[in-house]
Amino acid sequence: MDLKKLREDIDAIDTLISSLIEKRMELVEQIAKIKKENNLPKEDLKREEEIINRLTLEHKKVEKEIKELYKVIFDLSKKRE
Repeated sequence: MDLKKLREDIDAIDTLISSLIEKRMELVEQIAKIKKENNLPKEDLKREEEIINRLTLEHKKVEKEIKELYKVIFDLSKKRE
């Protein structure tokens, strides 16, 4: 494979990731509404830990990156809430 093809593949993946992040944030907004209506806290550290544990078990090759990425995703999600 050449550099151009690899970069095209990365661009396609980045587009998919961005679409999924957009969908995730839409769901976060719905969750925020439910939490507000039920007077629940924004932060759920147990849930965050469950997500990271599940994903790192499924993707051991990138365990470190998953942990770092999801810390950012959780922070963005809390800001969105």
